[in-house]
Amino acid sequence: MKTLLLVVAVFAMMFPSFGRTAEFNSSLISVTTRGSGPDLVLIHGLASSSKVWSGIEDHLNTAHRLHFIDINGFAGNKASDARSESYLLAMRDEVVRYMETQGLDEPTLLGHSMGGLVSLLVGSASPESIGRIVVVDSLPFHGLMLDPNATAEKMKPIAEQIEQKILKMNESQFEAQAKRSAAMLTKSDDKAELLLEWSRASDRDVYAQVMREVMAYDGREEIADIECPVTVIYAFDEEMPLSEERLHQFYQDAYAQVDDLGLVQVDDSFHFVMWDQPQAFYARLNEVLD
Repeated sequence: MKTLLLVVAVFAMMFPSFGRTAEFNSSLISVTTRGSGPDLVLIHGLASSSKVWSGIEDHLNTAHRLHFIDINGFAGNKASDARSESYLLAMRDEVVRYMETQGLDEPTLLGHSMGGLVSLLVGSASPESIGRIVVVDSLPFHGLMLDPNATAEKMKPIAEQIEQKILKMNESQFEAQAKRSAAMLTKSDDKAELLLEWSRASDRDVYAQVMREVMAYDGREEIADIECPVTVIYAFDEEMPLSEERLHQFYQDAYAQVDDLGLVQVDDSFHFVMWDQPQAFYARLNEVLD
């Protein structure tokens, strides 16, 4: 599971034809929209950018109105001066508020990594508002990656140590760690370099805090409140320490509280499935959306 142990990424390209929403203002997230059709809300991962979904329109069989969420503090998006006590819960609340403000009708949530966890939290908090959730290589409790018997209480001091280690690194140490992590998250050298750029452009305090929160937050009971179908698209590679059978069971156990669950494996991929195996990833996504 080494591709799941760290979640890093940051910096950005621009789509000049994107339109910023005029009716929604937030100090935590910004949203760009494009296209028309059923609503698809896309949430990126830790220290990442909405540009991780670059080119998605070319891969979808059916046109959608795409809502690309960027989280301030990551990928060169300036962090808010007002820090949240819990970024995860604040992100959840802002996504819910955005959907309500825009009047979205049972949108599909598509979240990668941390964004997958946020999508699950949104689905738990506002179950009647969501049509479907698609989670990409993520869990309701990331502490399970370190210990299959983990609890939030057991993970809290470990997550705090990780946070402090990140904050105490000097620039060269952080750069070296980010470079090692990037190589574990994607098979593409070019994309690994992009992840490194994104890491450099992230606010260190926000990055460290959200890393702590993601590692310690146990949402396994909350996801029982989700009423819509949940599909988990996860990566498998021969370099991983778990066999296909054990990895499938790992996800099955983690999502045991979800009533309508689909698990979809993509082979020969690390954490950024949409980059490592785009054809397979979008084929699976289209099967879910169509």
